[in-house]
Amino acid sequence: MVALALLVGVFGVVAGWHWKLMHRSWQDLSRVRKVAKGEVPTLKTLRSHHTTRALVFALVVVVILIAVIH
Repeated sequence: MVALALLVGVFGVVAGWHWKLMHRSWQDLSRVRKVAKGEVPTLKTLRSHHTTRALVFALVVVVILIAVIH
């Protein structure tokens, strides 16, 4: 049970970290768009990468929690 709690905690930290990076990349993209009024492929790539990672880790945590509850 302790190992499961530790595993969920690690997944939560990793998901939170990617969520933070996703949020920051969304903010950077909107700031750059306001200034440059153009497309910035690097920031769009980072936004997509961290958004996907955050959602995948969140989904894994939800699946683990549902498995433990049932």
